[in-house]
Formats: sequence, structure tokens, C-alpha cells
Amino acid sequence: MGDELEKAMDEFVAESNCDLYILMITDVVECGTQLLVSGRAKDLAYTAFGLELGQRSVFLEGVVSRKQQIVPKLTYAAQR
Repeated sequence: MGDELEKAMDEFVAESNCDLYILMITDVVECGTQLLVSGRAKDLAYTAFGLELGQRSVFLEGVVSRKQQIVPKLTYAAQR
């Protein structure tokens, strides 16, 4: 993803003192979601979605619902 977008997300995290910022860009035609993460708790996204350490973006094929496919995985990762 774009460096400017990542920088803006990092700035928002710093200013708002939030732990995790996830931007989902869903493509219903391709049936998937580009996930971009920022924040101190981004290790939750690493665990939940298989990102490599240091990776900030991943395309999740078949993922189109934040309530049914994103939140449950993050919740499970937080409970581990």
C-alpha cells in the first residue's frame, strides 16, 4: 500500500493513542479484502491473519465481512 497512507495511519495512532488501527479495503468483484494495519497491537493481526513480522498489508482472499470474518479472528488472537 502507499507510504502516505501508512504514514497517515501511524500519525493517527500516535495522536489518538489507540492500540490497533486496521483499514479494510474490500473488493466485492475479486471477493477479498486488502488489510492494512498500524499500532502497538498489530501483532494481533499477525496472529489472526498470518502476516509476516513487519508486514503491514495483506490481501485476504474470500474475506468480505468484518463482523463474520475479521472480528472473530481478532478476538481469538487476543484471547491466546
